[in-house]
Amino acid sequence: MAVAVETIKPRAGQSFRLLSWDRSIERVRLHTEAGQSIPVDGSGSLWHRHSEMEITCVTEGHGLRLIGNHLEKFTAGDLIIIDRHLPHYWRMDGASHGYCIQFDPEAPLSVWQSGEEIAATLQPLRRAARLGLHITGNTAAEIQSRLSKLATLAALPRFTALLDILTIASQAPPHDTQTLASKDFHLPEPGDPHERAIAAAVAMISGHFHEPLKLSDILDAVPVSRPTFSRHFKRSTGRSFITFLTEIRIANACRELTTSQKSVTQIAEDSGFNDLSHFNRMFRRQMNCSPLAYRRGSHQFR
Repeated sequence: MAVAVETIKPRAGQSFRLLSWDRSIERVRLHTEAGQSIPVDGSGSLWHRHSEMEITCVTEGHGLRLIGNHLEKFTAGDLIIIDRHLPHYWRMDGASHGYCIQFDPEAPLSVWQSGEEIAATLQPLRRAARLGLHITGNTAAEIQSRLSKLATLAALPRFTALLDILTIASQAPPHDTQTLASKDFHLPEPGDPHERAIAAAVAMISGHFHEPLKLSDILDAVPVSRPTFSRHFKRSTGRSFITFLTEIRIANACRELTTSQKSVTQIAEDSGFNDLSHFNRMFRRQMNCSPLAYRRGSHQFR
């Protein structure tokens, strides 16, 4: 069963965790001292949340991410800042690489506790990150450049570099920022008994979307009734089960259309559609064009 709540334990004396991954988001390394790291378990590929703020930058790879109730495709250069307890997950399509910073803004050693002036400067950034903040453009490029150097720094320069990154993010122009989850998104209540079931369902859909998956298959795996599951799944993801499943399948088809020479029929089957006309209809509804037009357009702008 997927883990819904991740417990993060910083190393003694550290104010934040610096993580990176190479090829798989499930094989993560925690950077301890300058140039040194140790392997740790990664939860990014599971629908989960934790009591720390997080900055995640995917430097290589592409896939789907779910931040609160916002589901979207992403590519290399994707930079996201989220506040505490906001559920999230990344589904990588193939190999990927990236960096992640996690810190508790309310912990004694946090940069947020470095003085009232610093806290007041950064507080708007935290409010913006409450629903997930997508940073793009020159701001994202500058932050990514600094993230890539953090692992080589000793403790004090690393702490100062984090403050620089947060300052750059807080000063990002409006055209470089986008709020992700909708304003009516409800954070899970502490101890919500249904949260683990929703996490398991998201993991099951993400791992088996190419199969003839039905809601009854999900309900066989999670211990909740159909009405309860449907209500909490919609509240958590912003979508019904079938809409969420369809969006995952269409996103996979988009990737196949741009990275393979497979026929549209084969891509439809590999993405979980057993009826080509249904696939074409769902694809056009979501992407506003046919699969072939999408393929032609992706090649045209390469």
